[in-house]
Amino acid sequence: MEISVDKLKAIIGVAIDRRATDLIKNISEDKLSLKDFSYYYDVLVERQFVSLVVEYCSNEILKVNYFYTLRGSDDGAIKISLSDLNDDEVLRVEFEPEFDFDAAMKVYNPQTS
Repeated sequence: MEISVDKLKAIIGVAIDRRATDLIKNISEDKLSLKDFSYYYDVLVERQFVSLVVEYCSNEILKVNYFYTLRGSDDGAIKISLSDLNDDEVLRVEFEPEFDFDAAMKVYNPQTS
């Protein structure tokens, strides 16, 4: 399966957004304001590796690392899974063939829009 770098960035961005949202909700436990949380991530494409940092009030409170795996299917769907360093899958996202990658690429690659 071959995909463009911009499409790969969008796929990883969507997956990391979902994972970060789950982590932040778990950390906040409805007791801390979600608006005080932020996160950022770095991707090493050649190693299929993502490092995610969650901050609360601009202080780093969590740093996690994941490996990602992409799979394409005959019907055009694309699946990404994130696994922790113990090789436990923590997230799986499937993008149906009709997923609007153009819109996602504008969000995750604003310089290309």
